[in-house]
Amino acid sequence: MKKTILLITGIIASLHCCGVPAIANDLSGWAFISKNINKTYENDIKTSETDSLNQNYFLRLNRAVTPAVSYELTLRTNILDRTETGSSGVSTTNYQRKLEPAIDLSLRNHIYDVHAGYRRLENWESAHLSNATRDTQVLYYTRFNLAPRELPSLLIQYNREESFDYLPQPKRDDTSDQYTVSSSYVLPTKDLDARYNITYLHDVDKSAIGLTSKSVSDTFTTNYALGYAGTGWNRKARYTATYLGNYSRNKLRKYLTQAGVILFQRTALGGLFANIPPVQALAPAPLLINGSFTDNTGIMLNTPSQHIGIWISFDTVDRLYVYYSNNGVANPVTWQVYTSNDNFNWALLTTRSVTPVLDSDTGFYRYEILFPAASANYFKVVNTNTVPMVNGSNVEVTEIEAYNAELVTGSFSNDITSFSHGMNFTASVQPVEKVNLSFNYSMDRRDQNPESIFDSISGAFGNIFTNSISGDNSDFRSSISRNYGMTATWYTHTLFTTTLRLQRNENFDNKNDTDFENNTYNLSFHYVPLPTLDTNLSFVRNDRFSFNTKESTHDAVLVTVGAELYDNVHMITDASYSESRIFTTNTESKTYMLNGTLDALIRDDLSGTLTFNLSRTDSASTSTTSKEVLTILNYRPGRFVNLTGNFRVSDLSGDVTITETFIADWLPFPAIRLNVNYEHSDADIDPLVSDSVNGYVIWYIQNFADLRFSSSYTRQTGTSKRESYDFNTNLNCRF
Repeated sequence: MKKTILLITGIIASLHCCGVPAIANDLSGWAFISKNINKTYENDIKTSETDSLNQNYFLRLNRAVTPAVSYELTLRTNILDRTETGSSGVSTTNYQRKLEPAIDLSLRNHIYDVHAGYRRLENWESAHLSNATRDTQVLYYTRFNLAPRELPSLLIQYNREESFDYLPQPKRDDTSDQYTVSSSYVLPTKDLDARYNITYLHDVDKSAIGLTSKSVSDTFTTNYALGYAGTGWNRKARYTATYLGNYSRNKLRKYLTQAGVILFQRTALGGLFANIPPVQALAPAPLLINGSFTDNTGIMLNTPSQHIGIWISFDTVDRLYVYYSNNGVANPVTWQVYTSNDNFNWALLTTRSVTPVLDSDTGFYRYEILFPAASANYFKVVNTNTVPMVNGSNVEVTEIEAYNAELVTGSFSNDITSFSHGMNFTASVQPVEKVNLSFNYSMDRRDQNPESIFDSISGAFGNIFTNSISGDNSDFRSSISRNYGMTATWYTHTLFTTTLRLQRNENFDNKNDTDFENNTYNLSFHYVPLPTLDTNLSFVRNDRFSFNTKESTHDAVLVTVGAELYDNVHMITDASYSESRIFTTNTESKTYMLNGTLDALIRDDLSGTLTFNLSRTDSASTSTTSKEVLTILNYRPGRFVNLTGNFRVSDLSGDVTITETFIADWLPFPAIRLNVNYEHSDADIDPLVSDSVNGYVIWYIQNFADLRFSSSYTRQTGTSKRESYDFNTNLNCRF
């Protein structure tokens, strides 16, 4: 390691000594230093205290040797000291020291580019740089990219990663070699859309320690698209046709030193979420499966009945991992685990109470929810209790993963082939001047382990018109989703439009696990009697069938009125009534809703918004009501002062919560910004009373640095009193 640092330092020094005139312009960097103190109390007794100092430094030297050749030298360092004190008064201090030098070489021109580089990350989990707490990660990479104009591109890449420690009895000694070849092309035409992307990945992982000594993975993926758009009948008719294909084959071979249990992660096809009961079909939530543990999903565990799900190819799962972004141990959660094959009919599998644990690989906490192994397409968990704040903020879920533990002896080989097809057809025609007809059709077929590529493609085109799925292989699974419909628009009058929509959705598979249809009918009338008044009336019916048996019916009437009541005063009001009948459980429910928003620019420096939401749901056994009113006033007396006040009242079946918020933002000087935020909340549920105040001061020091002081205080009073103090100082420098 010392040799590496000396080598990079020597290169920088030699370049400087050789009289490189522009080195000052090519040298850049930044420093970020953060000091944080957090204290929490319960019933006036200190329960925890955290004191941390985080220092990050970065230095970059980027030089062009010739117009085509350049190099970049970087050095990153991180120094973290964190002391945690529990309720017993015992303190634990954790240290982390990181040093990451790197060198990157580049050769570029207008057709191709070549890159090669070396990175080395040294990590010490102690205050002193001792080999007892040291581990190293090394990366070598080379990449060749050929991108000629209007011709297929070619990418060839090789990465080698090494990870090891320095213990007498090593706990880590891993290497990974990855080879990638990829090509893509887009046909440069206007009406015809033709494109493809082909990727082959060969990955060899070796470990001198652990159950798996070697793992070899070969993945071949092809994505392609064919589409055409055109017009006819003197441009009165338009049509589009698109075919999308995604072929993937993965062959995995694992070599074990002895028999053992291995966790296999299931590939996520989609994340799912819903939080409004009664919940049946969950809505897509792609942020839950994007691999980021810091994205804001808005899924907070301070609210019960958060339905968090994952969609996979039909497979066996015995555990779900639910991650959250807060840096700290949250309270235990009692989770209900459900399975489904259609994201509508859910079956309760089990209930588990789980305490979160720290995942050492990602550095984030997660709930590891284990349950009896079950096979399905959809899995979801529902929290039955709420979780208090952690480090001054609500616990926010960021990711969900599905796994299954399997016993493997000797060696293991798994070969999975998947082939998905998507077809979309749209057409619109205007037979007469005031009538427009549009038609849509889409079909998605997902095959797993098809008997042949030809059978999968021909079967997909055959399923445009039929439900037949051929294939004798027991490992072959195929699921199909079809949507088709028609929309007729009649421009009855300049001020009046009538629209009729008919839509049908079908879902089925070759194993008879899924077979349901949805029929939706929508009749709407759009009327604009005045330039300042816009109205819409809609009648909607939805019928759902499962295995040719009518399962439920949903009828709704929706009225929307948008009006400009006065200059710069606008209001939008929605009123709806709906009835739902579920024949499988012989239950009925009625829902009434009234929502409105009023926006007003009272003066040039004063604006306000009033929002109200009222709803009521009645069934044979229960009745729930929800009422909410929100008022926002914004006062901007000058360019550098902004004052905002919020007042919210919500009533959920008799549980009332009143919240007042005040925000002040002030720029007294060009280089100084002040911000204060206060919130008070009274509720009928625990915590009964909540107060929080936070603020910050930022000092912008010229163009190269800024200094930020921030502080927050939170007090929650209910069955117990909880208080939290947080102080933070950040210094950010750059050059």
